[in-house]
Amino acid sequence: MYSIDTILDALAPGALLLASPVFLYTAFKDWRRKVYFRRYGIEAEGIVVRVEERKEEEHILRIPIVSFSTQDMHWITLPYEGGNLANKLQTGQTILLRYDPTNYKDFIIPVDESSTTIWLCLLAGASLFTAGVVSLAKAQ
Repeated sequence: MYSIDTILDALAPGALLLASPVFLYTAFKDWRRKVYFRRYGIEAEGIVVRVEERKEEEHILRIPIVSFSTQDMHWITLPYEGGNLANKLQTGQTILLRYDPTNYKDFIIPVDESSTTIWLCLLAGASLFTAGVVSLAKAQ
C-alpha cells in the first residue's frame, strides 16, 4: 500500500507540468492580441460616457462605458472591462483606443496594454515547467 506522501510525491511533477501550459498559453494569447491591435487595429478617439459600478463579493468594480465613432461613421458604445486603467477613467474623459475593423465590439486602450502580464505569465509558466522537470528527475 502506498502512503499519502508517496502518492503526492508522484503527482507533484505532473501537476507542475500540467499547470505550466496554462500560463504559457495566456502569455501567448495576450501577446498575439497586442500585436494584432498594433498591426490591424484602427485608432479612434473615444469618450467615457458614464462609469457603472458593480458589486463583486467584497469590492466594487468600476466599469467605464466608452463611446467612439468607427471609420464608417457608426457610433459604438461599449463597456471597457479590461486592464488596470478602468478604475482611473472618469465620465467625460477622452481616450485614444484601437478597435478591430472586423468586430467593432473588440477594442483596447493602448496605454493600458502593458507587457507586464505577458512577462509574468511567461515567467510563471517557465518556472512551473522547470520545477516539474526537476521534480520528475529527482523522483527517478
